[in-house]
Amino acid sequence: MLLLDSKRRVTVTSALALILPLLVYLATLAREITFVDSGELAAVAARLGIAHPSGYPLFTLLAHLATWLPIGTVAFRVGLLSALAASFATLVVYRTGRRLLRLARCPDTIATDWAPLSGALMLAFSRTFWSQAVIVEVYTLQALLLACVLAASMRTLRGRGLVPHRLPLVLLCGSFAVTNHLTGFLVAPALLFLLAAGAVDRAGRPEKESWPVLRIVAAAIAPLLLYIYLPLRSYLGAVPRWDELETWHRFWVHVTARQYHDLLGSRGLNDEELRRFFGEQLPAEASWMLIVLAVVGFGVLLWRVKRAAVFTVLIAGASLLYNLAYPIHDIAVYYIPVLVVCGLWAAVGGSALVWVTQWLARLLAEWLVGRRRGRGARLPGVAVVAAGLLTTLLCVASLIPLRDNRRANDQSRFQLLRRYVSDALNNTAPDAIVFSGDWDSFSSPALYYQLVENIRSDVTVLDYGRLAGARLAHHLARVRPKIAEACGAELAKAAELALLAERGRDLDLPAARADYQGMRRCLARAAVRSAPTYITSELRESNMFAGFHMHPEGLLLRLTESAAFQPCALPTLRGPGLDRLLARDRRELTIIAAYSERIGARVRYLTVHGRAEEAAAWAVLLDQLHSVPASPHIQDKR
Repeated sequence: MLLLDSKRRVTVTSALALILPLLVYLATLAREITFVDSGELAAVAARLGIAHPSGYPLFTLLAHLATWLPIGTVAFRVGLLSALAASFATLVVYRTGRRLLRLARCPDTIATDWAPLSGALMLAFSRTFWSQAVIVEVYTLQALLLACVLAASMRTLRGRGLVPHRLPLVLLCGSFAVTNHLTGFLVAPALLFLLAAGAVDRAGRPEKESWPVLRIVAAAIAPLLLYIYLPLRSYLGAVPRWDELETWHRFWVHVTARQYHDLLGSRGLNDEELRRFFGEQLPAEASWMLIVLAVVGFGVLLWRVKRAAVFTVLIAGASLLYNLAYPIHDIAVYYIPVLVVCGLWAAVGGSALVWVTQWLARLLAEWLVGRRRGRGARLPGVAVVAAGLLTTLLCVASLIPLRDNRRANDQSRFQLLRRYVSDALNNTAPDAIVFSGDWDSFSSPALYYQLVENIRSDVTVLDYGRLAGARLAHHLARVRPKIAEACGAELAKAAELALLAERGRDLDLPAARADYQGMRRCLARAAVRSAPTYITSELRESNMFAGFHMHPEGLLLRLTESAAFQPCALPTLRGPGLDRLLARDRRELTIIAAYSERIGARVRYLTVHGRAEEAAAWAVLLDQLHSVPASPHIQDKR
């Protein structure tokens, strides 16, 4: 296949760039909800709700279309959007890399047709990129839109005067990126550079062409109209919805993610994060080959296509600076734009190495056998063989991350959160209230399983992190009107403080903290007095629940105002279904350990209250959990 004509080679390699990653993603795609925002985003997609800021209208609408597919669970259907977006992003990176090689005036050989595939596949199977392609998340769709921005921008470099005509397409892709995730604004420096390049070209031409201003403005603004979805769905009473967007202020706060602005730059530029990324994350993404090929590719662009080099550096640099100033725990996924640029550079770098190898092989062969016509006729074949061998080696090397990252990213058998959430909720009393301090592992997955799969939808889960929201009173009025009425004054005062904070007003911080604490204490008292109330174990040290008695029941702690013994039927726990020795990361290990810790606490509780027979029954359950057989699928991955 290496020796096919150029058109057929491009068709074959394009198909491989799309289909090979897609097959891998489908084989490892999660069938259930995973950690962080996966549960919320899947629930929002299924019910056309409103996600956390900035709302993600583009992802929500596309994911909702995916839920119409008659296959698998809703989580699997929405995850298909991530897999498809990642696969098409790989394809776009391959095609853009090949176009850049032509701009760099590289010969049209197998190097420019096959070798860019290596960089694209290294991106596809890099650890972080692959991890987001097999779960419900917005980041691979963002990667696809960024790749489209790069592809459209590279088209403007084919000749002078093309910037005005191609700019609407570039802005259209960039504007859609903003409607998917606010980091889409990080392409702004690169777009300003493109505008400056177009202005320079125009100034150097004797005939001043006109810029299509109306098309440029329309392309920049039209995608942003998708944000109208948010107030519209809020008005129609969407469930779930993060906020009530009935006023312009609430809409603006939501779409600009105002509540997260204080984090940005709060610690300056984090040198430790810079060292972590370049010293740990980047080398582990797709082996050292990605770094080497990316450096070579950037060097080629800097030498032959300077504008492309500057444009891509501005894209990667803006993302890098943003990440250094944004101290969040899951910052690793925010480097996907940097990985996309590195994949594009690697696509160029691999081709450049093959072309140089072919050129050197030709020179070496000519030097060895001389320039006689009879022998010289065989020289092109030597160069082609050398180029073909290196191209094959590069494509094989691009599969190394497929082997290295498979275990970490194979989510096809992941059921840990489904088991954990259902075990926790199924062992609560009817119409219970659960205060959760763990959004990533409990609150977000519970949102999906309650609203989409109807698992204990009678239970109200209140996330601790959302209790400081300005619209908490409105939310409680819908789900728990008795609590909203009992704590009306405290909720109103907390809402006023939240509004002042959103508007950047100065606050008396000690007084504000006292008011918030008073509001939370009121919520806890009202909840305990109105319904069976539980908390997740990480909240047991919170001042909000100080003074209450905590009784271990199942995987949760029940709050009461009395120390009297709380009976609890032996639960039918499914268990984690995974041995702790085979946990892939700290989050999985924490969930597995929670089973043992909570059941062990119940055994001690029963023993203290003289319930030896019941304690023995629970101890048997604890022994069964400790002997859970590991999944054969996971054993194979080890």
